[in-house]
Amino acid sequence: MMKSSLVAVLGLATMGLAADGFVKMNLHRDPMQQSKSMLARRQADTLEEDVTLAIQGSAYWLDLTIGTPPQKFKLQLDTGSSDLWVPAANATACVRHHRTSCPGGAFNVNKSTTAEITIPWQWEVAYGDGTADGGDYFTDVVVIGNDTIEAGVMQLGLAMITVDGPVVQNDGHGLVGVGYSSLQSGVMTGIFEADKAPPTLPGALVKAGAIDREAYSLYLNDFQSGEGAVLFGGVDSSKYTGELVALPILPTPDNFSDYTRFEIALTGISLTDANGTHKLTDDDFAVSALIDSGTVSQTLPKSVYNAILAGLGASNDPYFGVPAVPCVYGDANIYITYSFGGPGGPSIDVQLSELLGPGQPDTTFYEDGTPACPVFILEETEELGYILGDSFMRSGYFVYDLENNMMAIAQARLNSTEPEKIVAFSSGTGIPGATSTNTFTDVPTPSAGGAEQPGAKTTAAASATATSRVPIGSPTFALGSVTSELGASKTGSSSSGKQNSASSTLVSTWAAVAGVVMSLLVIF
Repeated sequence: MMKSSLVAVLGLATMGLAADGFVKMNLHRDPMQQSKSMLARRQADTLEEDVTLAIQGSAYWLDLTIGTPPQKFKLQLDTGSSDLWVPAANATACVRHHRTSCPGGAFNVNKSTTAEITIPWQWEVAYGDGTADGGDYFTDVVVIGNDTIEAGVMQLGLAMITVDGPVVQNDGHGLVGVGYSSLQSGVMTGIFEADKAPPTLPGALVKAGAIDREAYSLYLNDFQSGEGAVLFGGVDSSKYTGELVALPILPTPDNFSDYTRFEIALTGISLTDANGTHKLTDDDFAVSALIDSGTVSQTLPKSVYNAILAGLGASNDPYFGVPAVPCVYGDANIYITYSFGGPGGPSIDVQLSELLGPGQPDTTFYEDGTPACPVFILEETEELGYILGDSFMRSGYFVYDLENNMMAIAQARLNSTEPEKIVAFSSGTGIPGATSTNTFTDVPTPSAGGAEQPGAKTTAAASATATSRVPIGSPTFALGSVTSELGASKTGSSSSGKQNSASSTLVSTWAAVAGVVMSLLVIF
């Protein structure tokens, strides 16, 4: 999981709507002060909340209250972690620089009549960007929409100390993790036994009677929309097209549990342009891939990484310190297909535009003035493993069944205008709407990749100095008419909507920390 980059805090209007086994909550974007934190944990929300994407970084926020009377929070959601934590009112990040609170809210224990500190000074969590938080375990009433989780059900983290990373400032935003309970920090530190750990949010919703199974579905929608949905306790068939196919989550055993992360069998990658489809992997390719909405980028096999960058004519941009291409390439009709579960398994098509990050002020122009955008792919390393982050996930619909260690996937119906078709999970094993179940598990044993790796580094390196502008490379993929849009006159936005045309000069500081910045895109 990774904390999200340059996020805008979102205001969410909650309108809880009770139903059979699920709850729908509506929310809207309410941009506030941009955070300097470059995090990227995110996930979707509770019961069925439309979630909003912070356009600059891709963070999703959940609106809930804690305490009696209720104290409001906007918390970042993450499938790659399992703690629910909030900053204390006197946390380091909330009081420095004459602040009166933290961006997403801060908790005052003394103002809640139902709050109880359960384990003092034993809660702690550290992230790969170098930030860390620590404090007490506490319990209190948690309310999401119209559903109440009583005090004593969950063990919540109360951050009193917030530690900055070497580059990233810890802004004190709290977080809701919806991964396996075995990923709770208390399990990792030995406070809880894995099989006796307190429930995470999905499990607590089951105990509250809001949903019947510890399961949820996730629909991020495309980058331009900035809005998606997560449905806890149900599946919405209006949000996907084609078949919904179930796959086994692969065991990722550690010292605590056999299942710790959402990894499935990735068995093929290909790219399609105007000249046809190009296979990027061999027929016998099979790896365990982490599906992680808390990570922006993708880590792919070296051969695939090199083929994509070479085909796009990517250059290492001195501002980003990572591979970049002209932003107008996002308008090309090129897509990458990811196949899962072997022959006959499901696949997800991802448009090239989803792999390109937002351009920055024209510090990222090529030498002819063309705006540049970073490419959100990295080369797989032993530390990182294979990861498919939200630049992949926005094109798919994902169902997580934690009780049965299954995941179902389908092609997303982007910007769907169809009436909702929600079916609630019942107790048992079936996934609503799944047309088949794939059983392919013949992959190498997953490495430590995908686990929280402080200091994870990327192999990407800037090939130009901080004061130079690089030439546009020579693509070999058939990009179509977008190449006619290259040049200094094209300083506005492409239809991909990601280029910021504000004017500034190239900042040398960014080149100095570029490697660190890119590593933040893959922190778990």
